[in-house]
Amino acid sequence: MKQKMKLFPAVLTLFLVLGVGPTLLIALFAVPYHSQLGTYRLVVSVLLVLSVVSTLCLAGLVTRLLKQPINQLLEAQKQVRHGNLSYRLPAKGNPELNLLFGGFNKMAEG
Repeated sequence: MKQKMKLFPAVLTLFLVLGVGPTLLIALFAVPYHSQLGTYRLVVSVLLVLSVVSTLCLAGLVTRLLKQPINQLLEAQKQVRHGNLSYRLPAKGNPELNLLFGGFNKMAEG
């Protein structure tokens, strides 16, 4: 049974809370003068739209960057589970991934 990863919703929630949340708080607590209400609504609307769009883009980027190494690790786990102890993960430029992949490779050796 293949388990589907739900990384994007988690990353999106994180970025919405950290990105859109502060924009909404600023919009709610910054009370303008009556004469500035039209300008205020326009600025808040633009900021909110920009915040949501940038949040979606950042969540997609982070998900894409995290998903590939996780899928590589899951594939390696499946290979070792099925008896292919010669399967190795490639060492790439990211030091944290090199450490994780290197530990998996050593574990598979013996």
